[in-house]
Amino acid sequence: MELRLRNTLEEIPRLLDGVEAFVEGLEGDPAPGPATGPRLGLCLDEAITNVISYAFPEGGDHEIIVSLIPNGDEVIAEIIDDGIPHDPLARPDPVHVEATLEDRPIGGLGIHLIRKLSRSVAYRHEDGKNHLTFHIAY
Repeated sequence: MELRLRNTLEEIPRLLDGVEAFVEGLEGDPAPGPATGPRLGLCLDEAITNVISYAFPEGGDHEIIVSLIPNGDEVIAEIIDDGIPHDPLARPDPVHVEATLEDRPIGGLGIHLIRKLSRSVAYRHEDGKNHLTFHIAY
């Protein structure tokens, strides 16, 4: 499945609806468990929100492509955007994950969640585009 989103936060509900429909349509053995959709949705929501919020400092209209591919007992998700080059994996895991909200610095938890909920995560910048790929197990 492929979704083409505009770089606006108003697209997030459409993204999540698409994820839900995609997961409901998955068949096979093994079948996806009840947590597959929420895990996939959370990871995509975090990543796309960051792309929309930070990848286009000059503004303008941009397209973000989300591909979802079933692969055995997992879903491969890829996000492609033409924003400024940024490797979210270059940032270390937040040190203050266990801290209270008041003591925790802002930022860094989205990619931390993606790392924890995915089997693997990869980034590359190719042909002027960012590619973030992660694998969510059923």
